[in-house]
Amino acid sequence: MELGNIIIGAVLVAVFVVPFMFAGRNSKNRKKQMLSSLRAIANQHNSNVSIHEFCSDFVIGMDELKNFVFFYKKREDKDLENYIDLSEIKSCRVHILRREGVKGTDKVIDKVDLSFTPYDKTKKVIDLEFYNTDVSSVLNGELEAVEKWGKLISDRLAPQNKLNRAS
Repeated sequence: MELGNIIIGAVLVAVFVVPFMFAGRNSKNRKKQMLSSLRAIANQHNSNVSIHEFCSDFVIGMDELKNFVFFYKKREDKDLENYIDLSEIKSCRVHILRREGVKGTDKVIDKVDLSFTPYDKTKKVIDLEFYNTDVSSVLNGELEAVEKWGKLISDRLAPQNKLNRAS
């Protein structure tokens, strides 16, 4: 009788634990692949990723010595890759697109970007898309990540902008 209970218990534990083990393994492999893609972007520009952060379907990183920002976002239809040379950037700001919700009092976030404005006015503003409601219905740390990286990059640009104004 006890052997039957032990077998049933072991099967129930396996049924509940195995899916979490596979999910954790898949997440780890996905992060490893995304970081590898980010490092490949950095290598194309003779740079290294010295700091990085994962968030849902993207990874953002920076070469702190060369002042480059790298971005890789995994999408079903296509992968988005970008790099930004901060020596060419005048400002970096967080851009959050909101609209009124169903009740009229709620605000719904439709898009979260990190926008880079270049010194050269002939060049376009570069937007790194952290979140888009057309792609994902739930925010999963994107607001915190965009605020953190917006501040980190703006702090790096501040001394650079002082030098350019003094020149």
